[in-house]
Amino acid sequence: TPLETAKHGIKTVTTLYTEARAPGVAKTCMKTCLTFISNALKDPSNEKFRKVNLDNNAVQTRVAKINGGLQILKGAGFTQATDGNYLVLNEVDNVLLREICDLLNDNASERGFTIEFVINKNGGFGVLG
Repeated sequence: TPLETAKHGIKTVTTLYTEARAPGVAKTCMKTCLTFISNALKDPSNEKFRKVNLDNNAVQTRVAKINGGLQILKGAGFTQATDGNYLVLNEVDNVLLREICDLLNDNASERGFTIEFVINKNGGFGVLG
C-alpha cells in the first residue's frame, strides 16, 4: 500500500542515516519531505505544490540521494512525470498525506529531533522545526 511504501522509506532513512553516522541527514530529508507533502495539502489546486523538480540541487542532496527519501514521496502519491525529470502528485489524498505527516513527526520525535506538521486555527498547514 502507499502508506507501507512511505513507512518503509522512513525506516530506511532513519536506519541508514543515524545522527551518529550522518548528523542531520535524516532530519533534513524528513523535514523536506514533510514540507512537500504539507504544501500539497495546504494548496492542492496549486500545481507548483504538486511537483518536485528532481534536477534541483537541494532536492538532490536532501531527498533524492538519500536512500528511502524518494520512497517517502512515492508513498504519498508522487509519481515520475513522463515529460521531465520531476515527480508529480496527480491526486491529493488528504487522509493519506496527513497520515504520512504524522509518521514523519513521530519518527523525528523518537530520534530526538522535532519537525512538526501543524494545522492552525484557520485550517492552514505548516512545518516547524
